[in-house]
Amino acid sequence: TRCLDIGDSVFPDYAVLDLANLYSSVFRTANTYAQDNPNIAAGELEPPAGVAYPLLWVSAVKNRMAFWQKQGWIIDTFSGKTPAYPVLATWNVSARRIQSGVNFVVQRVMHQLSVTANQSAPPL
Repeated sequence: TRCLDIGDSVFPDYAVLDLANLYSSVFRTANTYAQDNPNIAAGELEPPAGVAYPLLWVSAVKNRMAFWQKQGWIIDTFSGKTPAYPVLATWNVSARRIQSGVNFVVQRVMHQLSVTANQSAPPL
C-alpha cells in the first residue's frame, strides 16, 4: 500500500496536538476555574481573570487559527473571501466543562504536478 504524505492528512493531527498544547500550557494555566458564558444581555459581568468560559476558549482558538493561516497551513477563513469555518464552543452542563469543535480548510501542499506531453507531426 502507498500513502502520499500531504497536508490534508497530516495537518488535522497537528492541529489537535497544537490545540491540546495550547490548552495545557497556556489556557488551563491562566484559567484555574471554568463556567458557562456570562449573560451580558442580562447584566452579568465577564468573569474575573482566571475563569475560563466558552467564548474565551473560542478567542484563543481563533488566534491560533490566524497563526496557522499566516503560516500558510490553512486557507484564510477570516477575511470573508471564503466561507467561514467557525470555532464552536459550548458549556457541557452534565460534565461541567467547555467542549468545542474546530473547522478549517487545509492548504494543499505542492507534492505533485500533472503534465501531458503530446507528440505532433511536423507541419507540411
